[in-house]
Amino acid sequence: MASNYQLAAVFDLMVDGKWRTLRSISQDSGYPEASISARLRDIRKVEHYRRYTMESCQRSNGTWVYRVIPAATRQSDLPLFRE
Repeated sequence: MASNYQLAAVFDLMVDGKWRTLRSISQDSGYPEASISARLRDIRKVEHYRRYTMESCQRSNGTWVYRVIPAATRQSDLPLFRE
């Protein structure tokens, strides 16, 4: 299934934790932006990738950026205070 290859390629690119736009992911992977968007949603849903979090945020210029990080580094998992 082609989407499985796309999913693996997008994940391999994104797992370094760097923020990227759909355009830059598309340029680096060779897949269209619509496919990239679907694969990023898959990373959120597919059981195999549950150890990772796909984060997104909108820059002040309106551009959305995305990154994939290990789930343990999510802000909600960090302690509020150092002990």
